[in-house]
Amino acid sequence: MAYVRAFAVFAVLLAHADLGGLYTVPVVDGVLWLFSPFSFMVALFFFVSGYFSEATPEMRVYVKKRFRRLVVPYYFWNLFYAVIFFAVTSVGYLQVSGVVDFSSFFVQPWITGDQYVFNLAAWFVLTLFLVQLVYVAMRKAFAWGKCTNEYYLFAVCLALGLLGTFISTVNWQDPLRLVISRMLFGLPFVAFGYLYKTKLEKHDTATVTNIVVGAVLLLLAQYSLLSFYGNLDYDALHVSFQGRFLQPFLSSFTGIWLCLQISKLFSRVFTPKSWTSKGLKLVSDKSLDIMVHQFMGFWLLSAFFLFLGAGGFDFAAFATDMYYRYSVGGVIVTEGLYILAGLGFPLIVGFVFVRVRGGIASFLKEKLTRHADGLLKWI
Repeated sequence: MAYVRAFAVFAVLLAHADLGGLYTVPVVDGVLWLFSPFSFMVALFFFVSGYFSEATPEMRVYVKKRFRRLVVPYYFWNLFYAVIFFAVTSVGYLQVSGVVDFSSFFVQPWITGDQYVFNLAAWFVLTLFLVQLVYVAMRKAFAWGKCTNEYYLFAVCLALGLLGTFISTVNWQDPLRLVISRMLFGLPFVAFGYLYKTKLEKHDTATVTNIVVGAVLLLLAQYSLLSFYGNLDYDALHVSFQGRFLQPFLSSFTGIWLCLQISKLFSRVFTPKSWTSKGLKLVSDKSLDIMVHQFMGFWLLSAFFLFLGAGGFDFAAFATDMYYRYSVGGVIVTEGLYILAGLGFPLIVGFVFVRVRGGIASFLKEKLTRHADGLLKWI
């Protein structure tokens, strides 16, 4: 499943880097048209989360554990990016609406999630926290009712997910509409992840026949969806599903299926000790860092081109649009550098942060031990 989580990270990077200009490359453009990252990337993260879920964890312990794992790091980096946002907007290198105050720091992350733009992609972290809590609470309720059928639970979650896409179309102006719709939308994918682990994975073997047949069926299913619906992209952050109830789930499930099949293929081709496997595992392990810091990596690369005096650089677009991507020499495919920046910068930040945190912890431990020894001698 590490492969699948790494694929989810790359799907998000591709989407946020404007596909890195790869839509201009023959064959690749066809693949991106057939399986657009925008049509499944968020659902894929929910699916992976569900796969690693526990059956019936103790609720209080689980909430505390997930809060420390997701919410605490989010707000630590939210503070960091609030300072960066204030500094950059003050000097005019970012000209967007927004202020740093109590509401933008504590409240807006749960509603819009794009308050400081540099950590825009991290909106998913708090939504994932809410979805996980609701899912575990539902598992507890089912267990209390003596119902242990995973298919029933998945069906209920899917019904709630459809309710979520319905709510997105209702003319309801309350900010809670975004929170509730996103949360309900994520439930069936978390449930499907756990269902796959416990019931379906044992049948999804990586034989050549299964991979070939699965690929053919997948292509037929995806082409049918594209023929019927046209554009399959959706925006989960702003719960913009093009007024469709069912399509976001169908395209998400085919996208998940695609990544599972590629994962099975990779497991046959690459050994765990191969550089490919190690690289994908690194990306998988650092998925939270990459989600939080990728936009800062994009922006720093654009800032580098700005201060380099790159020809054709559009400062107005750079200052007003976080999605501005500069093409070196007008060659669109060079926007692939943004994929590398969105991947490399977070990995560097994660590495440095771990080292600094470890150094501080060792320093404090040494100081406390020394003072404790001195106190014992005095006593």
